[in-house]
Amino acid sequence: MSGVWRRSAPVIGALVLLQACGGGSSPVAGKAASDETLALSAGQVAPAASAAKVTHYAASRFAEQATFAPTPALVAELRAKGFEQWIDEQFALPPSLIDTKPFLSFEFPVPIEEGHNYEAAFPNLAVGAPDQLRVRVTWSLSQFIVINDREHHHTSVIVYMNVLQQ
Repeated sequence: MSGVWRRSAPVIGALVLLQACGGGSSPVAGKAASDETLALSAGQVAPAASAAKVTHYAASRFAEQATFAPTPALVAELRAKGFEQWIDEQFALPPSLIDTKPFLSFEFPVPIEEGHNYEAAFPNLAVGAPDQLRVRVTWSLSQFIVINDREHHHTSVIVYMNVLQQ
């Protein structure tokens, strides 16, 4: 009998500990637990009553990762709105596209003296576009799906970047 007890003791001990833990709360004096208590005890997380305040450091770090550079205005906006609301607003913005009209009239390569440098079109978009998150994702995708701009017409490169933006 002692061999059976020795082998089953850890199992019985674990069951006793689990029973002692209960479901997170126990009814008091015969009262039934509320539905909210049961939902929370089942591993569900209650939504926060208010958004946690975003620190300056956290906003700056997030801006470095989600855009091309944190600015004081962007950090202040992130601190005021929070990350989730800012991301939702970025998704709601229409995509910023590069205008192809100035580049259609030139042959490849574009004459530098004309001032229509197609290689500066995307960096200009990255600096000034309101949808910074989308532009950053477009840049990231362009690093994975690479095209050769030496063998293609310059307008096709701009059209490709616009496709990634959309």
